[in-house]
Amino acid sequence: MNCAPLLPAEIEARPLREGDRSLLRIVLHQGINRQIRRMCADGGLTILRLRRVRIGHLALGTLPSGKLRPLTE
Repeated sequence: MNCAPLLPAEIEARPLREGDRSLLRIVLHQGINRQIRRMCADGGLTILRLRRVRIGHLALGTLPSGKLRPLTE
């Protein structure tokens, strides 16, 4: 398998009030299948919830879970 190097990810951690839990904000500039899950597993972290909020310039915004809307230019 040919593994080309990936661009670095930007990671910001915010501790939560619930014991040893933290909220991570991860920005990928290039992505591969399950990259965030793999990175966290390599660091010994357990993912409880993973939410994509943007792809390129297309942001989720206030769109409710399970809903869709037509794309605009």
